[in-house]
Amino acid sequence: MSEPLIVLDNVSFSYGNGEWAVEDVSFSIEKGDSIALLGANGSGKSTLIKLIDGLIFPQKGNITAFEVKTDEKVFNAPQFRYRFRKEVSLLFQNCDAQLFCEKVEDELTFTSFQIGLKEEEIKRRVEEIANIFNLKHLLNKAPYTLSEGEKKRVALASLLLHKPTLLLLDEPTAHLDARNLNFVSTLLKQFHKKGLTLVFATHEIWLARKISTKVVLLSENHRVAKIGTTEEITNDTELLKEENLI
Repeated sequence: MSEPLIVLDNVSFSYGNGEWAVEDVSFSIEKGDSIALLGANGSGKSTLIKLIDGLIFPQKGNITAFEVKTDEKVFNAPQFRYRFRKEVSLLFQNCDAQLFCEKVEDELTFTSFQIGLKEEEIKRRVEEIANIFNLKHLLNKAPYTLSEGEKKRVALASLLLHKPTLLLLDEPTAHLDARNLNFVSTLLKQFHKKGLTLVFATHEIWLARKISTKVVLLSENHRVAKIGTTEEITNDTELLKEENLI
């Protein structure tokens, strides 16, 4: 049996206001998982996503990624940083935070060029991913001119072009209309079935039910309330009421 991709061991983090944003959180991410970090607003979901992605680091506890105990020094080491950023991608809640190129096509290719994929292979992948995400008519447009749904599709496609092992998503359906809600959630489910490991933050029970196989339920006191299968947790009405989700 292979080692987990990521392990969180009694992780706590504070933004310096005297309160824990997450406290004593422990769980592991196995290859092939689809994990919903489910919780009410302010429960620590986005903070956990940032911790897993190495954007911030815990003041207590440890995070192990690819069998390496991580901290800021480890992430500053070029060899580890290259491997981690190649294997792990993050979709921000606000796509404007990660769209910065002049054209959509440049957004799609940016990371793949950075990790050294050959130009011919990148062109092939752009055509493939543009078809999957219905982006061919947008390739020469500036990202800032797009609708929220189009921006989300571009950001997601740009992360998947180089085929990461683990995709982290912070509220992946935020600001989407009904058509794009269905489009994005269905695509994520399809990519998971093809082997992509997913961890996503959400307060939407329907999204957890549609995409995830496991739920890490976060309480409003910033701790893990329960970990279990999606069916087990999303069918527990009393627990969901207690955690302010219904």
